[in-house]
Amino acid sequence: MRNAATLATRYLFHVKEDSPLLDEARSENFHLIAAKLLYISRRCRLDIQMALGYLTTRVSCLNEDNWAKLRRVVQYLRGTMD
Repeated sequence: MRNAATLATRYLFHVKEDSPLLDEARSENFHLIAAKLLYISRRCRLDIQMALGYLTTRVSCLNEDNWAKLRRVVQYLRGTMD
């Protein structure tokens, strides 16, 4: 997995309805990662709160596009650990 220089791209708030839905296992993994990132965002990484706030509103119908956006947040965190 590579690092990302920015938290999100221009299409963070764009909803792709035609993107395939996530299966049960990946959906649970999305919830787990999002919950961990919410914990981190409240304590030390305030810069990711906007992106996580949006992604947590999408948990009722998760698709591949949402997964890609969550991966982008994780890549950004890896690139800005210092």
